[in-house]
Amino acid sequence: MKRDRAFFMILVAVYMGLLLTGFTPKEELPPTMEGVLYKALNHDKLAMDLYYPDEETYSGYPVVLFVHGGESGSGSRQDLAQGELREVTEKFLSEGFVVASIDYRRISLRSGFSSGVIDTKDAIRWLKSEAETYQLDSENIGLWGMDRGGQIALLAGYTGERAYQGIKSLAPYSAGVKYILAYNASTDLIKRYQLDEIHDLDEATYQKRTKQIYTLMRLSIQNSNHRETAIQTAIYHSPVTYVAPDVPVTYMICATGGDAMPETQGKLLKDAFEDNGLTLPMTVMETGTGDFRNLTAEEQAFLVDISVNYLKMGAFHSENYIHDLIIYPDPCRLERLESEGENEQNMDEAQGVNASAQGLWTQLIEGVSRWFQ
Repeated sequence: MKRDRAFFMILVAVYMGLLLTGFTPKEELPPTMEGVLYKALNHDKLAMDLYYPDEETYSGYPVVLFVHGGESGSGSRQDLAQGELREVTEKFLSEGFVVASIDYRRISLRSGFSSGVIDTKDAIRWLKSEAETYQLDSENIGLWGMDRGGQIALLAGYTGERAYQGIKSLAPYSAGVKYILAYNASTDLIKRYQLDEIHDLDEATYQKRTKQIYTLMRLSIQNSNHRETAIQTAIYHSPVTYVAPDVPVTYMICATGGDAMPETQGKLLKDAFEDNGLTLPMTVMETGTGDFRNLTAEEQAFLVDISVNYLKMGAFHSENYIHDLIIYPDPCRLERLESEGENEQNMDEAQGVNASAQGLWTQLIEGVSRWFQ
């Protein structure tokens, strides 16, 4: 009991010290318009949140449509307003973009993986249908997806109007987008879940992969016939299947490590682009965990920097922002980007982001240090 009381008093002292230094934890970023209904089905009503810049524009806003991740059902449309994605969202807003974030149907016995792609394409169509009402530029809509949401974004952007068709009332509007920003997206499900070698795996890996395949595709793999069915389904849901010379400009950001192997998946998409005579800009961040949750303040600032610069330059002037694979941390990054055509103004902006983007733990440590001083 005494130990618990002492620990509690220490926490109170630290908290009071942080208040005295002016440190306050970031709250969630509130949407400008919350829960706007974009699609109503018999069993599901799907909504989106809209975040608007503080400064009003005289014409339509360009739109970034966020597709959250979470194969296990843990993700939500609120993901971009908190954690490692909030600073990216805030920077998009400061550059004049509207950011939209959507619900989509979870994988269940009633709705499989296709439903998420269908819902995303319907969300794009809805944004175009309501562009005048919400002051949006219908010709300037792009997708931003993370993890499973990145895979959905790529499929939504790469497949034509006849694939993954949605509700009839939105059919007159195109689901085409101008660009795609994908974080840790799975691009080749055969390689991702080792379907080409599933029956040669050790028992533990086999059980893990079959469970993942069932979760994603609702398919059991008990024999070679089941495997062939799973392979055909995986081909249908793999973005690499649909890469063609006319796909939207795409930028991949991948972390290293983790079971999903995002770096390897990114390189598979890069190979598919090269086979079609295209260049896929791609950045690999060496996290070792397969996600971005443990980034330092400097790495977080770098993530903000490359994401926003892609939208600013890649979405509107892609010919001016073509570069190959960047590995970060990279001590030669500034020189490399400069040699590839990044001008001084953009470099100054990037350095300003590095100086100002402070992570939560950095603020915490600085606050405690100032208190003791």
